Amino acid sequence: MAACKDVKFVITNDRAQEIKILKAQYYDTEREKWRTEDFGPWKIASKTTDSSTENLEYVKNQEVKIKIEWKYNTGGMHWSDAHTTEPQVIPKCSGGQTVKFIIT
Repeated sequence: MAACKDVKFVITNDRAQEIKILKAQYYDTEREKWRTEDFGPWKIASKTTDSSTENLEYVKNQEVKIKIEWKYNTGGMHWSDAHTTEPQVIPKCSGGQTVKFIIT
């Protein structure tokens, strides 16, 4: 299966603390399973917006549900437990779409 290429993730950190974006989970409707796109160490400062462009494997031309897993800084090098956003939907992931998340 082909990838849905160049999906732009725009994430706004509306919290008072720095956040760390861990990964995107996206639903492959043809295979009926969640897939993962790891972001590595992606940190976003308080009250700022950042973006990353990724390729989502196996889901070209499908409806795709996407959610973000993230943590917030609890002080120094300490981070909260992981949290997950509500899913956003790309009706047909053909490439070049933008998904936006606001972390509150």
